[in-house]
Amino acid sequence: MEGLAAVGAASSILQLLDFTIKLIKAGKEVRESGCTLQNEALESIYERMQAFLMPVEAVASAPPPMTLPPEIASSAVCALRDCREILSYLRELKIKKGGRKTLGSVIVAFRSILKRRKIGEIEGRLKMRLNVISLSMSRIACLEIHRLRRETNTLAINGRLAADRDFNMLSKRLEDLHMEVRGAGQPGEVETLCRMAKKLKEPSETFNLMWLNDKFLDSLSLRCLDHRHEAIPDNYANTFKWIYDIPRFRDWMERGSGIFWIHAKPGAGKSTLMKFLADNAQTQEHLDAWAAPSKAIIAAHYFWNQGSPMQKSILGLLQTLVSEILHKAPHLVPLAMRTCQAIIAPSDPVDFSKLGRTHAASIRAHLIPSSPRLWEMGTLSRILQNLAQSDAVDVKLCLFVDGLDEFEGNHQEVCALLGSLGTSQHIKLCVSNLGDLFKHILHRIDLVYAQKSAELLQIVLHDDISAKLPPEAYYYHEQDSEQDDPTAMWPVGKLSVEELLSTRQLANRRITALTGGLLEANFHGPLDAPTVEFLHRTVADFLRTEDIAKDIRSRTRPDFDVHLALTKLNAILIRSASSPSYEDRIWSLTRVSAIMNDYIPQVFKGYNTRLAYGYLDVIEHHIANCSEAEFDLHDFRTTLLESRLFEYVSEKVSRNNRYFSDLGIDPEETLRDAENRSAASTMLRIIGFQSCVSMSGKLVESPARRSSTA
Repeated sequence: MEGLAAVGAASSILQLLDFTIKLIKAGKEVRESGCTLQNEALESIYERMQAFLMPVEAVASAPPPMTLPPEIASSAVCALRDCREILSYLRELKIKKGGRKTLGSVIVAFRSILKRRKIGEIEGRLKMRLNVISLSMSRIACLEIHRLRRETNTLAINGRLAADRDFNMLSKRLEDLHMEVRGAGQPGEVETLCRMAKKLKEPSETFNLMWLNDKFLDSLSLRCLDHRHEAIPDNYANTFKWIYDIPRFRDWMERGSGIFWIHAKPGAGKSTLMKFLADNAQTQEHLDAWAAPSKAIIAAHYFWNQGSPMQKSILGLLQTLVSEILHKAPHLVPLAMRTCQAIIAPSDPVDFSKLGRTHAASIRAHLIPSSPRLWEMGTLSRILQNLAQSDAVDVKLCLFVDGLDEFEGNHQEVCALLGSLGTSQHIKLCVSNLGDLFKHILHRIDLVYAQKSAELLQIVLHDDISAKLPPEAYYYHEQDSEQDDPTAMWPVGKLSVEELLSTRQLANRRITALTGGLLEANFHGPLDAPTVEFLHRTVADFLRTEDIAKDIRSRTRPDFDVHLALTKLNAILIRSASSPSYEDRIWSLTRVSAIMNDYIPQVFKGYNTRLAYGYLDVIEHHIANCSEAEFDLHDFRTTLLESRLFEYVSEKVSRNNRYFSDLGIDPEETLRDAENRSAASTMLRIIGFQSCVSMSGKLVESPARRSSTA
């Protein structure tokens, strides 16, 4: 039996003996004084003694490894024999007297029964065994406290618990208990010993949790993962101090979020800079300002293509980050262990609040890998994600990841991992060579699909308004990219909900394949259409760099016009809209306004402009014939009036001089408070001129002017 269990068992035996001795003593006092005590009935006495006796009998008869220590076991067996004899006499009295006699009368009767049974001998034996068990319990408690102190110090020497907030408190508690036990080993100190047994349970459970934490941390420690950090040269004095003077980087550390991308040419010292930032105290100070009132934890990983597989893999990245975070914040280890438990045995939750020594050993055997090389990527990823998402985490994390150009493995997977971590409110990342990773992904795309891939990336880069395009738009572009006729655009007519969902699923797969995972569908909720966005904003930053932007443009068709493509795709989407939730997204003035004010004005002049006007006609025609639209022709033409599509408006008014007034739109009143007065004046002159020309050549005042002067 382990020490704490032996102390607890001895405590139960002492309470039984102490109660029995006091019962006999009370009988003596009643007999000598002739008084009758009125404070307790026979039923209560019997139940109390039975309550003391039952757990002691269970402990005394327990099989190995729960057997009592020999010095306690022999005394317990003899004492139990005497206690059972006394309990049998109480049972006899209980039956004879009906169970409702006062303690005084019970004791008198009890004494009369035991008069011939040498009660003095029983009392003497019980006292002797109580003293023996008291001394044994005191000795075992001292040994258990000594063991806990020794093993606690060993954990501290290992260095893994130096930051544990409970360590100093546990050491102090064990020292106080040691002093208390040394003074409680004398006869008559039963209450003190029993109280000490209860006090010993808490530090023992605390130690068991610390021990389990230590084994968990030890299982994560892979020596080879530190080699790259050690191999990176240290910077010369003050070489990189300048980076703290860059406002953008300093602001990101103290107030920013997401991913900060450090990019430089090969051999420029990025790894040395990253090592400097991760190790420097000034970085910690800036990050603590961001994390306040919490604490900022820094973890770093350095990919190395000359190292072991773990040093250039996503598994090595995950194991390094999880290990470093938990070493610096060991109080988060239980959260990590619960994650492991949820994966391995989801139906058997672990209670870390009452952790016995045997239970701790069992948890270690079932949840913690026996070697640092046996961790699985899925488990480590879940642990890191839970640390990123849990509101119970009282720290914030800054992760430095260096050398992504030396990573070997699934590049889309590592991009997705870093991108998802960068969305957490608890985590920010500083990443070097991220651009090289994105470049590697682009270059791995099959040349057969290079043109379509480049066009999709161009469209997403320029689709910069709040109502982003859904996945099916890009599928339509791929299938219909060379069809210019606005009246023959695919698909024709509305899609059913089933057709729409099927198209989206196909579109998601195609988008991932064509862009190497740099684009992804972002789902906003069950009632909202998904939108296509970059894996992370750093992808957009990378694609906008001069060299990459030039490279992407070179892969598209010579006549590809991204703004014309955006106009066309919106026309297709509006014409194929079906479900109300979908229409809520695309039938919006925001998107139509973007088409009129951002996309069409930037298309190549000439033939493309005529096509863009044709797509705008498709949108207007559909709105006119769709009763389900969120806005009607009045909104469409008002938005058009506020745009700068002078040529298009001129054509419309020349064909129908009541183009605006038929819907009750007064151009002058609408544009009275326009921000761009010059554009508003131009628009009014065009409308006035075309209105006059369309009246069979008669120079008459336009309806708008006539209404405003009436």
